[in-house]
Amino acid sequence: MNAYRVEYDWRGEMAQFVDGERSVRLECMYWGGPSGRVSHIDGVWEYSDGRRVHLTPEERAHVLHRVIEHAKNHHNVVLEIERG
Repeated sequence: MNAYRVEYDWRGEMAQFVDGERSVRLECMYWGGPSGRVSHIDGVWEYSDGRRVHLTPEERAHVLHRVIEHAKNHHNVVLEIERG
């Protein structure tokens, strides 16, 4: 995963990690302080052609790391992984 983007919907408490023709939906909560929480909704790549493929454990960790890094660097928000 070299080129990616992260789209946030802070009011809807969602984020989307987009990598080329595939994306992952995440629950992403931020209440206005310096921190918030992020977790996978279903851990599935959704492809533009309609396919859905489960992420491997390594991919799940990688996506969370990238979203946490992006939120810190671009929004000055510290996200923690939601433990369920």
